[in-house]
This record gives sequence, C-alpha cells and structure tokens, in this order.
Amino acid sequence: MSLTFNSIPQKSLTQSITSASSTFKLNNIKSWAKNSLGINIDLTSANFGTTAYGIFRNATGTIIEIFSFDPTTIASSSITILKRGLDFNGDLTTETTNYKLDWPAGTVVMIGTDAPQIFQYLKEYIDGIAISGSPDASETAKGIVEEATDAEVTAGTSTGGTGAKLFITPTKLQTYTEDKVKTITVNLSSADILALNSSPKELLPAPGSGKLIVLENITVSYTYVSIAYTSGGNLRPVWRGSTVALWGTGAGGEIVSSLFTTASSGVKAANPAGAAYVSMLSNTAIDLYANTANFATGNGTAKVFIKYRTITL
Repeated sequence: MSLTFNSIPQKSLTQSITSASSTFKLNNIKSWAKNSLGINIDLTSANFGTTAYGIFRNATGTIIEIFSFDPTTIASSSITILKRGLDFNGDLTTETTNYKLDWPAGTVVMIGTDAPQIFQYLKEYIDGIAISGSPDASETAKGIVEEATDAEVTAGTSTGGTGAKLFITPTKLQTYTEDKVKTITVNLSSADILALNSSPKELLPAPGSGKLIVLENITVSYTYVSIAYTSGGNLRPVWRGSTVALWGTGAGGEIVSSLFTTASSGVKAANPAGAAYVSMLSNTAIDLYANTANFATGNGTAKVFIKYRTITL
C-alpha cells in the first residue's frame, strides 16, 4: 500500500448513502490546482497512491465516519469504497459495524484531510524503514540480530534465515550448556601460591541452588621465575570449607608439591582416576588447597586449567 498526501477542496455527497453502501458520488472532483486559464482541474488517480482515506462529516462537525476508497475510481460516476467504519485510533483495516452510518445528500466529504489512518500508515512505514535499513550486527557494530532456534543452536549455526547474526537467550544457553563439559582457567599469582594452605584459591564458584559441580580434571601449568618454593604440600581440589581431597589422596587425585618446589617450569594434572569422590555437596564452591602447610620463599606463578560439568539435581 502507498499513500500520497494532498490538500483537496471540501466536497459533498450528491446522493444519500446507507450504512451498507459500497460507493458514493461527489458534487465535483476539483483539485486546488489550476490550468493556464485559472480553472481548477479535476483530480485523477495519479494524485493518490494505491489507497486513499476520507471522512464523512455532518454539517455541525459532531459526527464523522472514516473510510478508505479506491483512487482508480475517482473519476468514475461512483467512487468505490474499500473500507467503512474505520476506527478513530488509526487502525488501517478493521471495520466496525457501529461506525458505519447513513449519510444524506449534502453530507460534507473530506478526501484531503488528516484521518488518523494517515499517521498510522506513516508510523508503520517509518518503522519498517528503520528495521529494513539497519545493518546486521557484528562483533564491532550494533545492528539487527535474530534469536536462534533449538535446531540452529544444536547445529552451531551462526547466521539465521533473515541473514542476521543469531543470538541465544540466557534460558536457552543454560539448557544447552548444562551437563556439558566446560573448561576455564584460573591464574595463580605468587601470593596465591604462598597462601594456598591458609587461604585456598577458588577454582569454581557455587553453582546455585539445586545444582552440583562435577569436577572432571585439573591441570596446573607452573612457570618458574627465579626462586623455587619450599615447604607447602600436595595440591588438592576441595569443597569450600573442607580440607579433604575431593578425589582422595595420591593415585593421581592430588598434584605433588614438587611441581612448585623444583627450580624449573612444569605441568601436572589430577583427576578421579577411579577413586571415589568424597560426599558430593550441592551449591558449593570448589577451591585449590595445599595440604600440610603454606609454601614459602618462591616467586613463580601458575595457571590452573579446570574441566567440569554442572548438573541440576
């Protein structure tokens, strides 16, 4: 649909119409435009878009009816009405029976007026341009995105059917990442290493009510600087507030303290290795703890690579 906005002289009905009439006749179809002789020229369909709106109004201006008509019939003996009894809030298409009225000959007809449908048309047109003319979003620019469907999430699709980048809602993200193995990295400063017995380092925060962390593996990559650590104890993942090794002691369930007390860099890992977990605790953080005592004197740093799952109980 398209509209053209005109100022048109007021008209009147030459014949009465009923609430069921689908055509009407005007006293004239003159425009404000004049020819070279100064005579007002007739309106043609070219003066309008594909649809036009008008208003029937009584003589005192206390009653109106909004209608749309077919501009291609403007020069016909009868002008075709497309919609009658349109709402006063600008609805473009909905007809209301109670708003369709009988109108006598001589009724004022305004076909170059500001019916609310004109403003609604403009709003919808501008809204459409604002969306269709906007760029798709990227990593460096804001723009249009599209929510990913379940199938697109499962397939790892990055672009949707509209051509826009896909996004995933937090709820859907939780659904698809829960119980999936994830990997994070926790950095250990020298100060962290020196205090691992008295102040265990957080590896994973509490996952929330009704949820449980299942730790799959930890790998510690140690960077020797210039002074080896002394003292200390084996490194073990523990539930927050506990000092009991999550996977039991030895047999791969701990990382031996020599990783930090040797004057060289190195990498060691710990995992369940068939050992039984200690009692599982829901909504509880997991820390890295140095058994026996704090380390002393060293200045190296480390990274802890953690593989884990979160499950809902």
